[in-house]
Amino acid sequence: MHKTVLAAMISVLLAGCSLPVALTPNSPTISERSAKSPDDYSDCVMSHWQKQHAQVDRKVISRGYEVRVSGSMTASDYLEVHRQGEGSLISFYEGAPWHRAAKRAVYECL
Repeated sequence: MHKTVLAAMISVLLAGCSLPVALTPNSPTISERSAKSPDDYSDCVMSHWQKQHAQVDRKVISRGYEVRVSGSMTASDYLEVHRQGEGSLISFYEGAPWHRAAKRAVYECL
């Protein structure tokens, strides 16, 4: 019985170490507008993120792009870039608070 309880406790603790994609928070950590097009803005962020991470993926979504750090065991940083007028609406979801370089790139590319 002790082993079962211990195994259940370990499972609960490990589940809290990362967030699956389906649990992306409802509110972005950063929400900004950029005069850059979704192409130009996502290219800029990808360039910065690729200096820190081995794999950064970009996929087309409605009206723009989704950019994500991939292959990580922890929650990944996630960016949505939507066309808004002549520029872009930026929504950044912070996967882990210690990924300061990812957040800095979001602001630097504005």
